[in-house]
Amino acid sequence: MAWPIVTATLEAHRAIEARVADQWKTGGVPRSAIQYPGVLGLVDTNGAVISAPPTNTPWLKLDIVNGDTFPATFGGPVGLNRVIVLIQLSVFVPRNQGQQQINTLIGFAKAIFSRYQLSGLRCLESSVIDLDGGGWLAKAARTPCEFYEEVN
Repeated sequence: MAWPIVTATLEAHRAIEARVADQWKTGGVPRSAIQYPGVLGLVDTNGAVISAPPTNTPWLKLDIVNGDTFPATFGGPVGLNRVIVLIQLSVFVPRNQGQQQINTLIGFAKAIFSRYQLSGLRCLESSVIDLDGGGWLAKAARTPCEFYEEVN
């Protein structure tokens, strides 16, 4: 599935955000507050926007890094460009909650996009890295993905 070039990036970002909102749950309730790109603040577990991360509970940050675009097809009525993106889900846990908590949550985060294919996205295997979280324990699940945009 490809999106028209004028909406491709927007549609890909919408699909990514929808997948995070749908999968970052347990029993139908979000596991923690989520910071989405373009939202000032975080969306808490009740759906309200809060201005700062909670100090006593974990939270998740979604970053979508747009990469290069390459021609995938030539000629014909519609051409396709392959667009590369990097999805990063960063998990922040208060230091006093320990490594077990962050390892559990980063495992859930990694599974959201690892080898995911749907909604026009094709994702590769996710990897986990440690982050400098300041006063937080922090890890990130990084997933390279691609989507296609139609070029007339």
